[in-house]
Amino acid sequence: LNTLRHGNLALFYGACVDPPHACVLWEYCAKGSVQDIIQNNDVRLDSMFQFSLAMDISAVRTSIIHGSELRIHGNLRSSNCLVDNRWTCKLSGFWTPESVEGEQQLDNVDEASKFQKLFWTAPENLRRILKGERRQLSQPADVYSLAVVLKEILCKNSAF
Repeated sequence: LNTLRHGNLALFYGACVDPPHACVLWEYCAKGSVQDIIQNNDVRLDSMFQFSLAMDISAVRTSIIHGSELRIHGNLRSSNCLVDNRWTCKLSGFWTPESVEGEQQLDNVDEASKFQKLFWTAPENLRRILKGERRQLSQPADVYSLAVVLKEILCKNSAF
């Protein structure tokens, strides 16, 4: 992640993986996430703004992620699409082995939060999770997640 550089990728600064205080440090984006913007009635989402956000997300997902050794995002959702002070959308929150392991260890989280995190998960991975198996990270699963994010932007509402 440290070697990936693109105007639509949030810079990855580092991570602490020592339990129980694991955290990841990404570039600060002053406008928050796409999810925040959709939920904020003070922000006017006209068609050009929607198009711009959609293009930012689609372009970086296609050209940078799938064209690099990273190959997948694995954790694409509107809360991981950050917007900087120039209204440029930047992807963050890439898949890590810990994020997949963490799916199995959501006991400390309330039921609603558990299920809300799955809104962007491809159906084939939902079936795997229900069987107690790990998600299969893939480019098609990323495309499904991208479609859900684009639906949020175009319909100006949450995933489901």
